[in-house]
Amino acid sequence: MVEISLQMPSPTAIQGLSSPTFKAPPFRESFFTVPELYDWHSVHSKDHPYFVYFDETTQTNITIRWSDAVRAVHFIANHVMRIVGEQEHGAAKPLIGLYSSADTLTYILSFVGILRAGYPVFLISKRLAPAALEHLVTKSGVKHVFVAEHDKILSNNIQDIQSKLCARIGVSHIPFWLDTLSPEFVVQKPPMGQYNPEDICLVLHSSGYGERDVCGQIMSTPSIPTAGASVVMESIYPVSKIEQEVLAASGLVLSGLKPSSPPTSIDAENVWKSMVSTQSTFGFVLQSFLGVSDILFDIFVTFYLLTTVTALVGGP
Repeated sequence: MVEISLQMPSPTAIQGLSSPTFKAPPFRESFFTVPELYDWHSVHSKDHPYFVYFDETTQTNITIRWSDAVRAVHFIANHVMRIVGEQEHGAAKPLIGLYSSADTLTYILSFVGILRAGYPVFLISKRLAPAALEHLVTKSGVKHVFVAEHDKILSNNIQDIQSKLCARIGVSHIPFWLDTLSPEFVVQKPPMGQYNPEDICLVLHSSGYGERDVCGQIMSTPSIPTAGASVVMESIYPVSKIEQEVLAASGLVLSGLKPSSPPTSIDAENVWKSMVSTQSTFGFVLQSFLGVSDILFDIFVTFYLLTTVTALVGGP
């Protein structure tokens, strides 16, 4: 744990007091960075669910546990450090862009993996117009961009900017989450970076509820586009009191569509079916998906009978 003196409030609700698999970090005694929280849970909450999805092939829910998630984070962190290079102590850290249409699980693990490698992250929306992309890449000073292997169009977009501006911006592939779990790879725990609370950690661009124990509750997020504040919420802040507590502090479980490369296209039907199949009790839903057809009405009603909280997101 990094020794940093910060005046930060302690969590107002301790999560998972009765959970057999989740142990809340000792926030009242220690300060944790996000990468340290993930490492902590790989030891203390390794069997607790991290992400769940419904597999149409087997007709069963597949659970990714914290031990698997942190292995993937370490795999990605090592991958990023091999490509970008480890930074000397005290040297300025290059800004790393994540510009990808990867599935929710792969995107979240990629985001945390880049943080674990010790680099600041710029989450770039795949929906940006070329002019907006060029402007943000230029103004942010991003030095290297990671894309999913299937993201041919996105890779070309960055390469077009390189050619137009004569800018030296590296472009590399981010691993698919399933590759990170392959037994043929021995994943070494990467060295923990030195984090200065005054350094930039995250760059975003823009296109709470009452206290309760949410440990073990399942929050469905498949309809929320990755990039920007949404993936930060899913990686760090998806809890009952969003502004104070974190995923790694609460034991909340995420759910979504089955991870795939390229990712499954979302629509109202597979989003609502995923919510019901994974027995989600919290849901973040695009407003446009509330206009359900008669075919989806029974699924819609079933979800509302199961759910605790449904948050509407996205523009009208």
